[in-house]
Amino acid sequence: MIRSFSFFLAVLVAGGLIGAVSQAADVTVRAINGKTGHPLVGYPIEVYAKDRVLYPHEHIHLLAKADAGSDGTAAFHLDQPLPEALYIYIGKAGRTIGCTRNALFSIDEVLRSGVVGNNRCDPEDKIKLRFPAKAGEVVLFARKKTFLDSL
Repeated sequence: MIRSFSFFLAVLVAGGLIGAVSQAADVTVRAINGKTGHPLVGYPIEVYAKDRVLYPHEHIHLLAKADAGSDGTAAFHLDQPLPEALYIYIGKAGRTIGCTRNALFSIDEVLRSGVVGNNRCDPEDKIKLRFPAKAGEVVLFARKKTFLDSL
């Protein structure tokens, strides 16, 4: 009797753990102009998988990419197995300034509570405070590169 109960408990626990690790997930990325607070309409957003949260550019591979819609968001369906972390890039190379430094986030934190990246384009954080994240959402800040940035 005890042996069968232990086996049942082990199967129940293992089944729960396997289900949690292997589930697919939906993640929304919201791209906001770090200076104005307006949505970055049409900006390309790339989501990369990373096996560890440390070392931002080590061992990443592209999971998905999409352009931000009229509200600055792009939705991504991530298949199993889910990576430990997501690295997210917004913009066009050479034409965008990333206001969020090190856009590398734990997948657990993103799915559990959502994440708002830092906004170094707004040192007082007035804009960042206007955009709380929901579970499954990442809010990041960027802006268009200007002529003065090139000097």
